[in-house]
Amino acid sequence: MTHYSPIKKPVRSDISLRMSLYAVIISLFFAAISVVLLIYIESNQAERELIRKTSQIVDTIEQQIGQYLWDIDDNGIQTTLQRVVELPYIKGASIETGLGNSFYIGDQSTPEKISRDIFLYE
Repeated sequence: MTHYSPIKKPVRSDISLRMSLYAVIISLFFAAISVVLLIYIESNQAERELIRKTSQIVDTIEQQIGQYLWDIDDNGIQTTLQRVVELPYIKGASIETGLGNSFYIGDQSTPEKISRDIFLYE
């Protein structure tokens, strides 16, 4: 008669519990890394999209502002800046001329700036 040594049930359940715990921990780790990576990618895309949209706004009003500056039409400049500030994504707008004149509307404390030199004649 041969006698087999049965695997003890506590050892078998201890190993399966440990392996299940490892699987859960590894899954949570990869899920956390995926979430952080997706948040990073989405925030970069949102920032690029915001810069693209505000740059399009500057492209749209550039010629009009240049004409107002050439004609020294302060009311036209203020009106255009007011319309720009009413657009989404824009908190404030300012124009500084080479002669030292400044025009601004809205919040001037935002750290992000998109600026461009406008040349009336190139």
